[in-house]
This record gives sequence, C-alpha cells and structure tokens, in this order.
Amino acid sequence: VQGWPAEIAKAADMAERISRALGRDYGSYLAVGKDGSGGDATESIRWSLCQVSSRAIAGRESYGSLRLVPILDMVNHDGEAGKFVELTGEERLEKGDFLDAEEDDAGAFVLRSRRHGRKKALRRGQELLANYNVPFYSPLDWFLNTGYIPPERAGIWTLIDAGLPRTQRGGLSRNNNAGLKAQTGAFGSGKPEIQVIQNRHSQAITHQSVGGECDRNQHGTCQR
Repeated sequence: VQGWPAEIAKAADMAERISRALGRDYGSYLAVGKDGSGGDATESIRWSLCQVSSRAIAGRESYGSLRLVPILDMVNHDGEAGKFVELTGEERLEKGDFLDAEEDDAGAFVLRSRRHGRKKALRRGQELLANYNVPFYSPLDWFLNTGYIPPERAGIWTLIDAGLPRTQRGGLSRNNNAGLKAQTGAFGSGKPEIQVIQNRHSQAITHQSVGGECDRNQHGTCQR
C-alpha cells in the first residue's frame, strides 16, 4: 500500500469537486430532503457517484457504456464465477449459444450461476455471484472503485528495484530547479512514476502506471 494514502486523497478530492460542480449546475432541479424542499444536493450526488462507481455494469456503447441494472447491480464479485453477458439479439441455440434471443433482447444482461467455467446449481439460500471481469484493475483500482480488494488481488507482492534513479523515473525530479513538485499518480499532470512489482506465486510481471496495468507473461508478451 505504499503511496496509497496520497492516491486515495486525490481520488476523494476529485470526487468532491465533481459532486460540488454537479450540485451547483443541477441542484435546483433535484428535490433534496424528505419534504422535497430542495437545498444543497452535493451529498445526494456524492452518494450517487459512489453507487455508479461501485455497482454499474459496463456494456456496449449503443445502449450506454455504463449501466445500473436492477438486481444484477447488487450481485457480489467472485473471481471464479460467471460473467455478465450482454445479449445482441442474435443468439441461437443451434450456434452454440445458451439461449434463443430475440431482437428486443439486445442490450439485456444475463447472469448464470457458473464456477470455473461450468454450470453450478445453487441451493436454496445460496448466493448468486459474478465475476466483475476487470483483470486490468490493480488492488488500488479495486479499492477506489468498489471499496474493497478481492482475495485474488490481495496476495503477497514484492517491490522490484527500478532500473532508473528516482529523479529520472517520472521524467521530472521531485523538486526541480524551479521549485515545482512533479504531479504524479492517478490525477497528476506530470509523467507517472512506474513501479514494477512481481507476484511471488506466479510468473506474471505487472507494470503499474496512470494508464492502468500491462501484464507480461513469462514470454514477455504484453497482455492488455
């Protein structure tokens, strides 16, 4: 978690600025409070942003790339569970699909109970889970966007020494000659520092930067 407090503070500051800006622009159109008397909408918008960030499902642009789907948006994550499937309306059993869809079904999401790629029957009272399918998320991304870190991303990691001195890694020194500090991290304007970390239990090497992750396998191939 080295460097996390600063990144979390930046994310919170950005979310607060967005909430206040939306509150100024649209607060007068929102009924705030139990009596609907209006007022400061910042708190309601802040709550809404958290719900969308942590619960929205990504889909095709034609139907909205980020959607809140009733019931499905409350399903919890499991890395070995099935994924959300967005229908195209052209699915057919004879083509190997799991249902016959109609044109009006396009854009709908289906979630089946699966485990390790196979069907998994649920007992009464057993929870239906879904794989959120964000393999490029770092542990910090998980924490910022969903509020927790799943077990498969919470393993033991070892920091590998950088190939360049600290003053060269980000393209700018921490304190350059003009006395300006380089802005790094998720919301910085300068070039991000890059940390290379390796999981003790696998051959994958991850390059973490402001643009996300680039997982390289043992053959050196970039899997993005």
